[in-house]
Amino acid sequence: MIKICAGAYKGRKLKVYDGGEVRPTTDQLRQSIFNILLNRMYLDLSDHQVLDLYAGTGGLGIEAISRGADFCHFVERDSKTASILVQNINGIDGLSAKTKVYPQDCLMFLQQAKAQSFDLVFCDPPYKAKNSIEILKKLSQSNALKEDGVVVFEHLTKDEFEVDGDWHLYLRRSYGDSSISICVKTKSNWLADDDSSSE
Repeated sequence: MIKICAGAYKGRKLKVYDGGEVRPTTDQLRQSIFNILLNRMYLDLSDHQVLDLYAGTGGLGIEAISRGADFCHFVERDSKTASILVQNINGIDGLSAKTKVYPQDCLMFLQQAKAQSFDLVFCDPPYKAKNSIEILKKLSQSNALKEDGVVVFEHLTKDEFEVDGDWHLYLRRSYGDSSISICVKTKSNWLADDDSSSE
């Protein structure tokens, strides 16, 4: 099991699916992601619409709601994993009213997404996928991310992380074998005071 690190649901345990390609973000790494978003980027999650792609059992999206996000859309195509995700949501009072689960392919979901729908996107695909550019292109084509929205990728540290011309790698941090890469649009206000770096 994993635990919610902070906020309204702090300490709540979430089930994980022990099988397939599911690789839940560790509590420590999830805490690091939100430390960057809230204390480095000073992101205010209130009223935020969150999209959790390759959601697994929901740790990142549920953590976001726990810390004040308004609503989270979870996309997970694996039926067994999605079933556990629904159990995790239903196990916390009131959470189901702030969430929606889409049991479908993430790229297909992005093709159908409405413009200007999301403020924050988490993307934690299977490490072997290496599809960051494809995901960012789909986000650009659908314009699903708001102009100053933020996209957070988790990937292997040893892998080169690529972005295309519409996107800027705002910040990258490495934690052993796993790395976090945060992307923003090249025309966003985030780049007015760019403090990106790599470690």
